[in-house]
Amino acid sequence: MAILKIKKNLVHLCFLLSFFIFFSCENLLLGPEPKNTAEDNFETLWKDFNNYYALFDVMKVNWDSLYTIYRPQVNNSMSENELWNIFEKLLSPLQDSHICLTNKDNSRHYNPKNLKYKCDFSIEVILNNYLKNVYLKTGEDNIIYGKIPGHNFGYIYISTFIGKNVNWSKNIDDAIQYLRKSEGIIIDVRNNFGGYFENANNIASCFFNNNVDFLKETFRNGPKHNDFEPFHYFTLELRKGCPHFKNKTVVLTNSVSASATDRFVWLFKNYRTNNICIGDTTEGCFAQAFQYRALPNGWIYSFSASLITSMNGIALDSIGGTPPDLTILNNYKDLQLGIDSVMENAIKYLEK
Repeated sequence: MAILKIKKNLVHLCFLLSFFIFFSCENLLLGPEPKNTAEDNFETLWKDFNNYYALFDVMKVNWDSLYTIYRPQVNNSMSENELWNIFEKLLSPLQDSHICLTNKDNSRHYNPKNLKYKCDFSIEVILNNYLKNVYLKTGEDNIIYGKIPGHNFGYIYISTFIGKNVNWSKNIDDAIQYLRKSEGIIIDVRNNFGGYFENANNIASCFFNNNVDFLKETFRNGPKHNDFEPFHYFTLELRKGCPHFKNKTVVLTNSVSASATDRFVWLFKNYRTNNICIGDTTEGCFAQAFQYRALPNGWIYSFSASLITSMNGIALDSIGGTPPDLTILNNYKDLQLGIDSVMENAIKYLEK
């Protein structure tokens, strides 16, 4: 199902820190077949980033200078551990959450921003203390929904947008039908690392009345780091036949709401009326990623393949995420007591 108006068939973003997802069919066009040596592995990685990585200017990184620093430190007699450490130093200045490196047996991972699940959110606290253990699941259990006792408010938790087969996300219709008479719905995307935007599109369709061009995107198309094709629109396209919810919405976020979730939050904050975002600033990882790039030694890596900007041209991967309308940070001790301050403030907003 084609959701985005794009010119290339690229893999839609990664679930960060996981390497069991999306596959890129792009081939490494790097000349002769590289050998499994430390030097060839370094050259393969560096050249692939040099040819396709989209955010050098956004991250303000001189990739050639990093080659000058680290290439002389690589030799074919070094150990895999020493090469791994060189790669970490090479990639660290990019500070891009879509850069992921894993070794051959999947026992070691590296991400420059060390993104991981945050303990400032617990779905169990929500289910036990705010839904009173009365809730439903749909969409391969990726969607949890229910009514908040004592209020005419609904709650929907979306744990991920992963899944190339996007049919699961259409099951959001079950939740919307169940909550259709609610005065407001709380949409929770905390600890959602992202996935395919088609899934985000299917869900967002239930909350918008028309198609929305809400971001601009471009891809590298030349050897220079600033060689890009013309921008095209990143579009929310309404799904035919889905139910629509028109009342208030509250989107709950935290600092690892990333990738497709970053775009989902940006869409709601900037283009849905009668909406507020509460929680923490999102991760700020908007670009699309190449996944499962392979080195001769079997290590796998990924990186950002596109540049995404706001409609007025701001490179969103440079702004550090989408800030909420109301910043509320959970206290871990409160969570242990069953109190979610972000959820509490969402309910208070809907009560007003």
